[in-house]
Amino acid sequence: SFWSPAFQMEGGAEAPGNAYYFKPFLAAQQSGARSSDNYGYWSASFSPGGKNGAELTYTIPLITDDGTVIGVMGVGITQNYLLTLLSYDELREDKAAAYVFASVDEEDPERFCRVIANGPLYQSEFLNADEFRGTLSEKDQDLYRFASASGDTVYGSVQAFRLYNTTTPFEKERWVLIGLERSATLYAFPDSISFGVCTILLASLLLGVGAVYLSARVVNQPITALVQDLRNSDPGTPLTLRKIDVQEIDELTSSIENLSRAVAQSASRLSQILELVNVPIGVFEYQPATGKVFCSKNWFLLSGVQGPAQDRYLPKEVFLEQLKEFQKNAVASEEQIYRLVDKDGSIRWVRLVYSTRDDQLLGVVMDATQEILEKRRIEYERDFDPLTALYNRRAFEEQVKKLFQTPEKLHVAALIMWDLDNLKYLNDTYGHDCGDRYIYALSQCLRDFSGENGIAARRSGDEFYVFLYGYPTQAAVDEKIRQVWSTIQRQRLELPDGGSLPVRVSAGVAWYPRDAKTYERLLHYADFAMYAIKHSSKGNIQQFDKREYLNDGVMVNGTEALNRLIEERLVRYALQPIVETATGRVFGYEMLMRPQVPELPTPDVVLRLARAQSKLYEIERLTMFSAMENFRQMDREGKLTAGARVFINSIGSSAMTARDVERFAQEYSALLPRLVLELVESDFANENYTQEKLRLVKEQSGMVAIDDYGSGYNSEAVLISTSPDIVKVDISLIHDIDRDIDRQAMVKNLVSYASQRGILVLAEGVETRGELETLLRFGVDLVQGYYFARPTFDAQLPAPEVIADLQLLRETVQQEKREKETR
Repeated sequence: SFWSPAFQMEGGAEAPGNAYYFKPFLAAQQSGARSSDNYGYWSASFSPGGKNGAELTYTIPLITDDGTVIGVMGVGITQNYLLTLLSYDELREDKAAAYVFASVDEEDPERFCRVIANGPLYQSEFLNADEFRGTLSEKDQDLYRFASASGDTVYGSVQAFRLYNTTTPFEKERWVLIGLERSATLYAFPDSISFGVCTILLASLLLGVGAVYLSARVVNQPITALVQDLRNSDPGTPLTLRKIDVQEIDELTSSIENLSRAVAQSASRLSQILELVNVPIGVFEYQPATGKVFCSKNWFLLSGVQGPAQDRYLPKEVFLEQLKEFQKNAVASEEQIYRLVDKDGSIRWVRLVYSTRDDQLLGVVMDATQEILEKRRIEYERDFDPLTALYNRRAFEEQVKKLFQTPEKLHVAALIMWDLDNLKYLNDTYGHDCGDRYIYALSQCLRDFSGENGIAARRSGDEFYVFLYGYPTQAAVDEKIRQVWSTIQRQRLELPDGGSLPVRVSAGVAWYPRDAKTYERLLHYADFAMYAIKHSSKGNIQQFDKREYLNDGVMVNGTEALNRLIEERLVRYALQPIVETATGRVFGYEMLMRPQVPELPTPDVVLRLARAQSKLYEIERLTMFSAMENFRQMDREGKLTAGARVFINSIGSSAMTARDVERFAQEYSALLPRLVLELVESDFANENYTQEKLRLVKEQSGMVAIDDYGSGYNSEAVLISTSPDIVKVDISLIHDIDRDIDRQAMVKNLVSYASQRGILVLAEGVETRGELETLLRFGVDLVQGYYFARPTFDAQLPAPEVIADLQLLRETVQQEKREKETR
C-alpha cells in the first residue's frame, strides 16, 4: 500500500537518509572509475521514502561504458528481518541480554552508533540511545565495558564485520556486532563461589579465635600439667585432658574438651555446607603454627589421592608429596586443569587453584569435567566437518600454515585438490541423502592420507584438500597418492534402484618446493591444476604445469590482476638506446613495458589478457601516457641524451579516443616533436585508428616507424602503401645475418629501397660484432640491441669502447668502399 515509483530525497547529499544514493554515486563520479567493483556502500538503518519500515541497504553505482555515473542500484534488508537474526535469547535463558548492530566512529573508536538493537537489556540500560561509549577491557581485546543508565557495569563482546576492501573509498567505515550482558549476571557464578568460600573461611577463623580467647579467660594460671596436655594434643583427634580431682578445674577441662569438639565441627563445616549446596569443591589449608594441613573430604574425592574420604589433617610433608604427585597430571594446553583416571577407567578433569601468603597455603579443587567436555565438543564442531569427520577448511588452513612456519619439517610436500564428479547428477536423480553417501565414500578413501605425514579435509560441498609432507622424495609421495588413487578406483556407491556407481574424482597436484614455497601460492597452483583436468578429461589426476599456467592460468584468474594494473598504473618502463651508425650518438630510446603485478609477468601476457577482456583501449591509453610521463621525467632530470627521441609501441587493434588524443597533445606538446610512434601491420587494418595515430604524430612533427618488419606482422605491402619515417627490421632477420646470405639479401634490398625514399632503416636485436659489421656494409642507419646496451630503468648508455668499435668498423667499411670505387 506504500509502494511508490520514486523516492523523496530531502536535504540532498548531506542528509543521512540519502547516503545510500549519494555516497556510492559521488565516489564513483569523482574517481572516474569505469567499474563499480570497489564502490559498493552499506547504509545505516533508514526508511526509504519515509513510509516503508526501516531498512539497511547495499548499493553500487551504475556506470556506462564511457564512465558516466547514471545512478545506483541495490538491495534493502528490512530491520524487522534482521531482528529475527539477532536472537538475543540465545545469550541467556532468562532473555535478559541484548544484541546491538552498530557502526564505529572513525576518529573515536570507543564511540559506537546504534544501527539495530534487539533485547530488553539495551532498552533498559541504554535507554535505546543512538550512541553509546565503551572502554576496551585489559583482559580481552574484543571485550568492552559500558556504563549504563542504572550505573551497573555492562560488558559487551565486540566482533567486527569486514564490509569493504582496503582500497575502497569507504574502508574506514566499520560495523560491529555486540553481545551485551550485565557484569553481575556474567560473573554471578564465580562471584558466588568466591564469596561463599571466603565467608566460610572467615567464620571458621572467627570461631577459632573466639575459642582461644575464651579458653584464655577461663583457665587459671598456672596449671602446668593441663597446659602440657594441651600443648601435646593432636588437633586431628578429639581432645582428652587429665582430671585433677578439683571440681572447678575438672569442670574447666570438660569445658575445654567440649570446646575442642566444637572447633573441630566448625573446621569441617565448610565441607558440610558445600555438600548441602551440591557444589563439588574440595579445600585444603596449611597453618605454619601446627605444621599440618587440613583437607576436606571432597579434596580426597576430587583429587584421587588415596585415603579415607573424610575431613582430616595431614602432616605437611605427606600433603606436599601428594600434591606433587597430583600435579604430574597437569594438562599442558589448559591452565590449572589436571586430567585424572579413576579406578574404573573413566576420565575426568579437575581445576586446582591455590595461593600462598605469609607461609600459609590455601587451595580449592573443583570438578571441571563438564567444562572441558563442552569446550572440546565446541572445538570439534569448529574444526571438523560433520558429514565426513575430516578437518574443515578453517582447521586445515590453520594446521598447514603452522607447518609452513617450520619449513624444515616439510622436505618434499604436495598439496592435492580433489573435486567429486557426478555429484549434481546423484543429487538430482536420487536425492541429497544419496549425494551425502557419495561424499562420505570418497572421504573414507582420503582418510588413508591422514596420519603422521598427511592432513585431509573437506573444503566445501564436493571439494577436498590433502596435504602430504615430510617425504624424502617426490617419488615417495607419488607412491602414496597412487595407493589411495587405486582404492578410490575400486570404490562403488550402492544406489537406491539396486545399481551401483563408481566413485569418480578429479584432482590437481602442486609440489613444494618445486612449484611454490608458500601455502597460498601452492593452493592457487593446485586449484588451477584441478580445474584444468576438470574441464578437459574428468576422473584423472593432473600435475601443475607452470608453462600451462602462464599460458592459460592468467586467462582464468588474471581479471583482478589486470584491473589492478590498469587502475593503479602498475607498470614501469625500461629504456633501450637506439644508436646512429653515422655518428655513434644516441638517436632515441625505446620504452619497453615491465608490468609490476606478479600474476602478469610479461607484456605479452598483459596483451593476451587485455584482448580477451576487451581492455586493449585501457592498455593503449596507459602505455601512451605512462611511457611519455616517464620519458619526460627522466629528460627533466638530465638522464637522457639531449634531443633524443622516444619510441613508443602502439597497439594495432586499438586507439585512444579523440578526447584522449587532445589531452595527450596538450600535456606533452613540448615532447611530441621527439615522439616516434611504432606501428605494426594490424594498425593499418583499421583506417580510423590509423588516421588518428598518424594525425597525432604528423601534426606535431613527430615520426612514424613500421615495427617488426620481416617477422610476418609487417610486409612489403605496408611499406609500399605507407610513407613511414623509419622501418624497424625484426630480430628474426638480424640474428646471424653475418652468416646467412638469405637474410643479407633481404636486408640489402630493404636498405636500397628505403634510401631512395628517405626512409631510415633501424636494425633490432644486434648482439654480435659480426652482425654489426655486416649491417654497416649494407648502410643501415640505426642499430639497437644487447651489443650496445640492455634495457634498464636508468637509461644506460652504450659503453665508450662499443661506440669506439662502431666508429672503427664504419671507417673500415668506408675505406673498403673507396678502394673498391678506385679499382
